[in-house]
Parts: sequence; structure tokens; C-alpha cells
Amino acid sequence: MQRRRSHVQEERLLCVLRRIRRPSGATKADLARACEVSRRTIQRDLRVLAEAYGAPLGYSPGTGGFVLRDPSWRFEHERLDVADLVPFVLAREALGIFRGADLARPLAALLERQASCLSDAERAELRSFAGRVSFEDEPRREVRPRVLSRVITALREGRVLRARYRAPVERRARAVAFAPRHLAWIGGEWYVDVTERGEARRYAVSRLSGAVLGGAAPSEPAADRGLERKKRFLRFRPAAGGEVTRVKVRFTAAAAPWVLERVWHRQQSVRRRRDGSILLDFPAPSLFEAFRWAMAWGPEAEVLEPAPLRRAVATAARNMAAIHCGSRRAPAPQHVRVLPDGLFA
Repeated sequence: MQRRRSHVQEERLLCVLRRIRRPSGATKADLARACEVSRRTIQRDLRVLAEAYGAPLGYSPGTGGFVLRDPSWRFEHERLDVADLVPFVLAREALGIFRGADLARPLAALLERQASCLSDAERAELRSFAGRVSFEDEPRREVRPRVLSRVITALREGRVLRARYRAPVERRARAVAFAPRHLAWIGGEWYVDVTERGEARRYAVSRLSGAVLGGAAPSEPAADRGLERKKRFLRFRPAAGGEVTRVKVRFTAAAAPWVLERVWHRQQSVRRRRDGSILLDFPAPSLFEAFRWAMAWGPEAEVLEPAPLRRAVATAARNMAAIHCGSRRAPAPQHVRVLPDGLFA
């Protein structure tokens, strides 16, 4: 019967195995430095691997290092498949986005219950892998924990939520009362899809304050189903009246690989051209967000349609040139008014 080994030794054995799996193997000195122990300890660990677990260890005279004669050999500490290991570690890392929202603790407890079903060897593998994978998607604006908790409660219990909402263009927060229908994490922000006075809307949770739970929410009206048709492109509110405008942008051959590596909208279409450039066509619920997005690509993007968006980008580009060229002969900046409701004037 094998003697039960400490978590420290289990993790060190994994460290040793990872290095001796390399074609060149690893010397005792290399292993001692990597595991931050003495060569004598490494010698004991190698003996444990060979005698207790049957590891096919070999010695390479050319490199003076230890190797695995059979690289496909695995021992019980390595039973976790990478398809299970990475998602589990990422799930733990991703708990950071629920920080302060009364969600991190129960989710962490749920993961720990899952981990408790693993063997000691598998838990050692998780500990060894932790820190090698990270989940980085920090929110851009701070969310009030109490507000997010109230949103979740209202969503779960089917209740109305009363709060105050202040958009960046509004001087004062206004009173809102809505029934939460869906909570989404999009581009580093929490958003809640709601029904307010029979209309489908989307609010940034970070802009809500003073949330108070109300009574039972009415049954979901047909207006809620219309929000799917106006699926968000980025993170801004839809145009007044809910219009959806088709936006067409031509990207240079240099920018094309970067554009093609992700889906910008579920209903987008892409056409490749012989010179390597591409034409991207998608429905934008807000010209304002399309304007911000197109400007971020700089000279790599040319807006073709709609005409108001093309004019706004052209005017903004002239204004930028007037500011940055540093010449006294630079043209005076032209006034362009870009409103977050999608209107250009």
C-alpha cells in the first residue's frame, strides 16, 4: 500500500515530470532550481517516481539529464484531461468579475463542492496548474454591489425594480421602474435587458443607483422579443425609435485578418476582395457606437454606408488633422455633433 504523500510533494512530483518529459530531459540541478529544493530531495523524488509509481525513468549521457523513456506514460496525478483542467481553473479565475455582488461566495462554494469530488491526485494537479491560466476582463465602470444584487433578485423572483438611472449625456439621474428579463456581461460591463412601460430596453448596471425591489412584474409582453432583433453591436443604447441601420465598412488588407478573427454582429456579412481587403456589412442599432468603432480603426477602415455616418467620420478625421498636424495653415475644425441616440447633426 502506497504511503499517503503531502500536497507539497505531489505538486513537486508534477513539476519534476513536466521537465523530464522534454526531449532533452532535465538534470538534478535543473530540477532542484525549478522546484526550489535540494538535489538530495530531487533524488528522493525520482526514486519515488520510479519505485512507487513505476515511471520509466532513463538517463541521457549526452545532456546529463533524466528523461522518460516512454513519453506517453502517465501516473495517477496526471489523470485530469486538459479539456477538464483548463475550464475548471478558468472558472475559478473568472469569479473575479462577480466581486462584491454577493455572487462570488456561492459560486466559489459551488466550485469547491465540485473539487471535493476529485481525487487527491486530481486536486494536486489543479493546484499545480493554478496561476498558469488567468481570466482578465476587468469592468470599465464600478458596479454598486447592492444594485447588482437587487437586479439579480428581481430577475430571479420576477419582480419590478425601481431605481435611478443617469446616462453620460444626462445632467441628472431619472427615476426608472422596470422588470429585468436578462442579465449579460458584455465587453467588461454588466447590462440588464428590461421591459419598461411595455418597451424593451437595455441599461448599464453601473449607471443604476438606489435600487429598490417592487411588486410582481407583469407577464412578458411581445415588445421583449423585439430586443433580439436589435441585438447589441457594442455597448451603447439603440437609436431613438429603435431603428436599425445597415453599416458597410471597407477594411484594408492589413486590417482584414484582425477584423475576421471575431464576429462583430450575429447578422454580419463579409465579402472578400481580390486585393485582400474586405467589406463588412452589419445592422447597427446605434450610429453613435458605429462611429466610435469605425474611428478606432483609423485609416484602415473606410465607412461606405450610411451617408450620415460617412460624413461624421470624414468631419471628425478633418478635425483630428487640424489638431495634430501643427501647421498654421491647417483648416479650422468643423463642428460635428454626435449624439448617443444615433443622430448626427
